[in-house]
Amino acid sequence: MSDNNVAIFSHPRMAVLEADLRSKMEPLRLQKQKCITDKVAIQAKLSELKGRIRGRTSHFLPPDEYQKIVRAQTQANQALWQIEAELQAISTESQRINNLNHAERNKIFHEVRESINGNRDLIPLLAELAEKYSKFSGDTTRIASMRASAATFAQEIRDIIKAGYSGSEP
Repeated sequence: MSDNNVAIFSHPRMAVLEADLRSKMEPLRLQKQKCITDKVAIQAKLSELKGRIRGRTSHFLPPDEYQKIVRAQTQANQALWQIEAELQAISTESQRINNLNHAERNKIFHEVRESINGNRDLIPLLAELAEKYSKFSGDTTRIASMRASAATFAQEIRDIIKAGYSGSEP
């Protein structure tokens, strides 16, 4: 990549935007990972409790032991519901952050599109950027929402390039 390319695509606003997205998404990813670990542990406990009740085919459990297991199941189910609610909140927050990031990227690229009319030299540089984000969107080590955002971003860059060649809106 030439010095001009580096200067254009390491624009301070874009670098800040990407760093901000990473700093906001990483805690959510860690929180989600912890919730999933907790969820699996609770599901295992529920399975074990169910086995204790159902495994007694030759004789019945004493009523106090049965009630103790039922209370434990109720508590585990409530904890599971709380985790599900927390996972939903994490998902909602992640989507909100991605939407804000997407809006800011749109704003930056609308500014670039406006400047493209007078500077056709940007089109090859934008093609490189579209390729970079296409590769990013295919990277399976990334969070799915980040890959989807990168794919959308790459398509918008291609639309800008198309508009730059045709001189019309994408």
